[in-house]
Amino acid sequence: MKNKWIAWSLLLLLLLFAGFYVYSTFFRKKRTLPPTEIVTAPTEPKFKHEANLVIYRNLDKNDTLKTLEIEIVDDEYGITTGLMFRKKMEENRGMLFIFPDVSMRSFWMRNTIIPLDIIFISEQKTIVTIQRNTTPFSEKSIPSTAPAKYVLEVNAGLSDKYGWKDGDSIEWELLK
Repeated sequence: MKNKWIAWSLLLLLLLFAGFYVYSTFFRKKRTLPPTEIVTAPTEPKFKHEANLVIYRNLDKNDTLKTLEIEIVDDEYGITTGLMFRKKMEENRGMLFIFPDVSMRSFWMRNTIIPLDIIFISEQKTIVTIQRNTTPFSEKSIPSTAPAKYVLEVNAGLSDKYGWKDGDSIEWELLK
């Protein structure tokens, strides 16, 4: 009698588990996250060719070192995000930051995937500081050594490849 009771108890328990499994697999509504809980990676911004920038040896406009296609940012959002989330950038491209004032500048590499050369430029459009081969994702401050109104970001190594140095000058022309 005791064995029958154990057998029926086990059978009942087995049926309960089987019923729960069938219910949870086929009939129970799946929980979905509300839109506020869904976290997605930002989409990679597309390059916008807004101007051509030329870098000259010193102030001599007859000695062109390199011509770049550039994006220009001059608003708070653009300056804050810069080249964040970009997975790559063509060698002949860059981003020019235009600030409303002249000041000591400092950048960081938060959420920046590609290593960069960060070039700080005076109001007279001459290079005052080149910070070479910055470290992706770093929150370490990358400062200018003199006041700057403009900052140019290009792929790491480009300033060495073309021999850019403090005192070289830039000029750009907006596309129409």
